[in-house]
Amino acid sequence: MAETINLVDTETINLVDTETDAEAEANQSVTVAETATLAETATVAETATLIETLTATLTETVTQAETPTVTLAETVTLAEAVAKAKKALERPLLLTHTERQNTSTRKTTFINGIGLWHSWTRNFKTPLLAVLDLLDNAFDAGFSTFNPTFKSKIYITEDKWMSSESNFTSVSATPFQESVTGMVIANNSADPICDILSILEVYKSAKADCESIGENGVGLKQGCATISDLSFVLIRSNEKMAIGVIAKDLQHEAGAYLPSYPLELEGSIREQLEKIFKVDDPEVGRSAAAYGFGDLKIAIDRLVKHIEDMCSSSTWGDEKHVFRLIMDKLRYRNVKESSQESNNMEDGDPYRRAVNGLMQEIKSALPSQYIHIPLNFDVKVGMEKVYFNYWQTRLAELSVFYVKIDPDNSFRVSDDWMEPAFGYHIRVFVGFDPIRFLESEDPNSSEIKTLSLHLYSRKSGRLIRHDPDGRSILGLTAGGTNYCQGLTVIVDDFAGQLPLNPTKQDVAFSEQANGQVHEKNLYLWINAIAGGYYNYILDFFNGRKGDLSNGVKGLSKKLKKLYDQRCDPKFQINSLAKGRYTNYTRRQLPFRRLNGKIMCTKNEMTEARIEGCDTQFRLFTENAMILKEEETREKKRTKRGVRSKSKTPVKRARLEEVEVVTIRERSISPEVTVPRNSRYPSRSRRSSNVQSSPDNISSSSPLSHRLLLKGGESDAEVDDTKPPALTSAWQLEAERWKATAEKQTRDSETWKTRARLLKAQYTQKKVFYEDALRKKEEELAIYKKLAGKAGANTNGFVVAKSSSTEGEPGDTLKTESPI
Repeated sequence: MAETINLVDTETINLVDTETDAEAEANQSVTVAETATLAETATVAETATLIETLTATLTETVTQAETPTVTLAETVTLAEAVAKAKKALERPLLLTHTERQNTSTRKTTFINGIGLWHSWTRNFKTPLLAVLDLLDNAFDAGFSTFNPTFKSKIYITEDKWMSSESNFTSVSATPFQESVTGMVIANNSADPICDILSILEVYKSAKADCESIGENGVGLKQGCATISDLSFVLIRSNEKMAIGVIAKDLQHEAGAYLPSYPLELEGSIREQLEKIFKVDDPEVGRSAAAYGFGDLKIAIDRLVKHIEDMCSSSTWGDEKHVFRLIMDKLRYRNVKESSQESNNMEDGDPYRRAVNGLMQEIKSALPSQYIHIPLNFDVKVGMEKVYFNYWQTRLAELSVFYVKIDPDNSFRVSDDWMEPAFGYHIRVFVGFDPIRFLESEDPNSSEIKTLSLHLYSRKSGRLIRHDPDGRSILGLTAGGTNYCQGLTVIVDDFAGQLPLNPTKQDVAFSEQANGQVHEKNLYLWINAIAGGYYNYILDFFNGRKGDLSNGVKGLSKKLKKLYDQRCDPKFQINSLAKGRYTNYTRRQLPFRRLNGKIMCTKNEMTEARIEGCDTQFRLFTENAMILKEEETREKKRTKRGVRSKSKTPVKRARLEEVEVVTIRERSISPEVTVPRNSRYPSRSRRSSNVQSSPDNISSSSPLSHRLLLKGGESDAEVDDTKPPALTSAWQLEAERWKATAEKQTRDSETWKTRARLLKAQYTQKKVFYEDALRKKEEELAIYKKLAGKAGANTNGFVVAKSSSTEGEPGDTLKTESPI
């Protein structure tokens, strides 16, 4: 590049030279031709200078057109060269990869770099989320459509260095001890890695599909700025090497500056880095020196060691595409250790605690952050491998629901609300977490036992949103102990249709025109599933939440044992996507619309329930639930019968005290006064003025019969009080049996009606299928006939039917084909 610039300067001097001797004329003629050729191959950095030079030369050529020193052809060639140079300057994207990288080191944006850097550092809530955003690119690189069995490697390690230099060990009591200064994320890629210039371009993402979760170029810069003030990006792809620098010191008010440089693998890497940091960009060299604790030589030695490991180590040497991110001097402090003093830190190694704390948090969080990482992914944090089988080993009574979400039309007005034509599918996993439920009772634990909502998206199954208490956002009852038994809801947007914000920390429904409708439909479906599932399980425990809590706690020991075994290399369990869990797809989904909500029908869930072989820990079995429902139905029938009887109570006359009077006394009393009927006071009673005497007392009316009579009433008067009372037990029993018989009669009529409907449907379908079968048979006969004709023509004979009776010999004649 330096030689090209020197050539331009030399020719510029020759062009502006106004000497009139023969030697100057000859030099000028050569300059015109060579300058025109140079304009076609000039880079972006040289194009601007060429335009000024060629324009001045063209002006001078036109003024000297009368002299014989410059011909007309040379003038035209020079004008074309100017036009080509201007066109190249207007479209710099047409330049080659190497030319773009060479010019990018001096390319800045018009955005305030200092303000942009501060904006990047405030985009993530925690450093863990920033690291996860960086890991999204690594996971996306491992998924390949053309090579599904690609062995992906993602290693998160400490960035260590040991040096005997005095400026490095002067602050250390142990000068030759290995120190930890940062963290390294390295991964391979199934496909070629995109250009580093596009990766480091401000406000640009190299990914826009619905399967990828990472936004290479957007999240990379934001994540690095959140964790560290100095990061290096190393890329080896298609036998090409490149290095990029993301540094806070390089940002100015005049613009953001993210330099990148190509490296030749055939040459000396150390010499190329020295030339870049000392000659080409001293400002970048001063920032890079911080990686060597102020010594640029140490920084270059450390970078050379990383590049050699990428190119020749046993782990990465055989890989075609390798990416490595080096983050120096992490800004991180664990919440649990924030109150501790830093006196316990090792002298000369102040960053080890921050690196180890962040790596430990990553190792604990990764299994629950991704749910669709296949087994061919080798993910390691430090020296320990990460296994992505978190939820399968924690949830009891794990069930899955398959629903379709309409992002455009509200379910209230859609006729196809259960199966929208232009919707997308999601999976909703529901279960109880006994481990979390038990830990929530520990006063020193931060876990809570309320409904926990987890929303995952994209092909890798990345956690987008987590609500420790999701009852409010789902519109469920948030008071008391409802949904407080460790209930866990996992929403799997495996199709990647949810709009995400750039940092993947929430769903951006405002991005869509019908975002509010989309959000309402999504959360109403989750509300119906979570509420219906919980009430269905609670109904088995007779609605007693205490019994449900005891049942969930009873499975904590077994699940804890399974959870502790999940990191064993010999332990095998299906992923959430491939597992066969309890579902409710035996018949139509047990949901219906009611009052602007989606309700789950508990009565239909048992009929739609299919037990899954991978649901290992259950609160009850299917047979137990069936027996439970039968008992519930029987209780309802009994209660309904008692309620119907209580509506029409048996009318009975109230018995009043009767004074026992002997015959002798009755014969003496002159008159007996008959009181009114106590039950029907409106009716008049007849008074008997007949005096009692032995002749008036019938021998067939014993004293016991008279004692049962109401006070002052005769037999005729009792008969006059309607309706009569049922006083015997056998009459009550008969009435009960009669009611049972009437109910069974009604049930039989109902079943007969259903049978007639089913018979009618069967008849219609039978006619339809018979008609379809007849049409298919006719088509088959036509095809056979055509096939027979084609076969006869192929054999050289034509079959002709005779007019004789069909089936008799000689009714077909074989004649040779005229062909």
